[in-house]
Amino acid sequence: MMSEIPITCHFCFETFHALLEIGGDFSGMITEIYDCEVCCNPNKLSIVVSDGSISSIQADSGNE
Repeated sequence: MMSEIPITCHFCFETFHALLEIGGDFSGMITEIYDCEVCCNPNKLSIVVSDGSISSIQADSGNE
């Protein structure tokens, strides 16, 4: 299932959207890097998924 998720950039605090594909029965953690559409800085997204539904998202610096 494709989901368009609003993300607040770690650097400029503007909102951009990330397109994620998550299986309907997946549970676990996904880590992805998305560049902000506004300031182009990398955001590391830590996404917790339970049975195909996103339960939390945290955006941190992707410059590590």
